[in-house]
Amino acid sequence: MGKLELVLRSIRRRGLLNTVRYLSHEVGFDLKYGTDTKPEMADYVLAGQYLDNYRAPCQGANPWIVNQCFDELSRLGVQPEQSAFLDFGSGKGRVMLMALMAGFRRVIGVELDPALCKITSHNLDGNPTLFMRDQCIVCNEDATQYIPPADINVVFLYNPFGCELVRAVMLNLLLSFRASRRPIYVIYVNPVCAQVLIECGLRPVSEIAGEAKIFMIA
Repeated sequence: MGKLELVLRSIRRRGLLNTVRYLSHEVGFDLKYGTDTKPEMADYVLAGQYLDNYRAPCQGANPWIVNQCFDELSRLGVQPEQSAFLDFGSGKGRVMLMALMAGFRRVIGVELDPALCKITSHNLDGNPTLFMRDQCIVCNEDATQYIPPADINVVFLYNPFGCELVRAVMLNLLLSFRASRRPIYVIYVNPVCAQVLIECGLRPVSEIAGEAKIFMIA
């Protein structure tokens, strides 16, 4: 799909004004902060029952949409300075960077591709004043095998996997919840597999302009 077709598709979906906002934030993030979070393709190979030779685009969630999600979290009573944030399929770390700027006290990214993890680390190290490196962990791990730490209470997904992988990730999140019960909010941008979260027992609590949904475990 060409760039012009993508723009026209966005206009049909979001309208002209919101498409302009979307594109300006998409282009402006790296220019403003001197980072590299632009889209690219990455090869993933997982040994196991879920997939083989999986290929997915690495594209950071749009900052305009992410900020709307963070605003909605605030309306739900979530205080970033008292919260720990986890991004599954964190790619080049754009959402991790935004979570740090939003004031989350701890930020973790889980990403299978080691090359993308290195780019995330470079992005973090490139602006140590803005991005507090000691508050951030980049985990080069298979998300389906990762059990979130007991303090994680905000989880982010930007349509990172197919539905079976999303199910595996949610089941691991539920293991973490049962080991240490606390309210957990899941932000799901482009929620293709939203039904999987509902089937796993998560409760939808908000929808953001047709772009994202927020679920809760409590």
